[in-house]
Amino acid sequence: MEKEEEKNRSYHNCINDIACAVGLEAFVLPNIVSPQPSKYVEIASWAIPKTIVLADPLFNQSDKIDVLLGAEFYHQVMMSGTIRLASHLPTLQNTLFGGIVSGKVESQTSNSATCGMLTDMEEGEHIDNMIKKFWQFEEVKEIDTTLSFADQRCETHFVKNVQKNQKGQYIVKLPFAESVETSGGRRRTTFNRFLGLERRLIKDSNLRQQYVQFMVEYEALGHMIEVDVNNWRTTPVILYHIIVC
Repeated sequence: MEKEEEKNRSYHNCINDIACAVGLEAFVLPNIVSPQPSKYVEIASWAIPKTIVLADPLFNQSDKIDVLLGAEFYHQVMMSGTIRLASHLPTLQNTLFGGIVSGKVESQTSNSATCGMLTDMEEGEHIDNMIKKFWQFEEVKEIDTTLSFADQRCETHFVKNVQKNQKGQYIVKLPFAESVETSGGRRRTTFNRFLGLERRLIKDSNLRQQYVQFMVEYEALGHMIEVDVNNWRTTPVILYHIIVC
């Protein structure tokens, strides 16, 4: 128990020293990376000098990663002194924490690769579900190109009636429904709205002047024509409302 407390105290002191030296800003996450290394590494044949104090004496055993330092602290953590164990083994590097082992380890049993990933998963959530969500998010959904009857009419109307004038402006013919309602109820509603618009313009002479000016310009541009009063009951009519911005 005393040895464990001493180990923890030494670990915390080491972290405090580096925090004071470089001013660490820590982010607390449920998980940093998967346990490292991914599997047990046999080091019985490694000629590690007994005088070297390792930052993690159990570095060859897969275990949880407690702290991940950013690359910006690399040169502040590294110290002079490296030892190459062998051509096929990693290198011992001296750091503020003690000796660390870095490099490639040849595997005699597996050719699998390990990828470390920073995650912020909720407790109990599996990495496979996270990857599945990622691919579902990035997946391009297939679009149904089958047009409904109304959409097909719009497409046909666009192809037949849209044109570009010499000024580079697009001219579009307004589409109308094939069956225009000409019942008395609709005519009365439209006529009552027209009378309401007239009453509003009578009360506001400035607004009436702007409305008349707009309508004159609209007619001059060929966007509307005057309706024959004798045939207006059978002709589609659009009542232009006032929109004040």
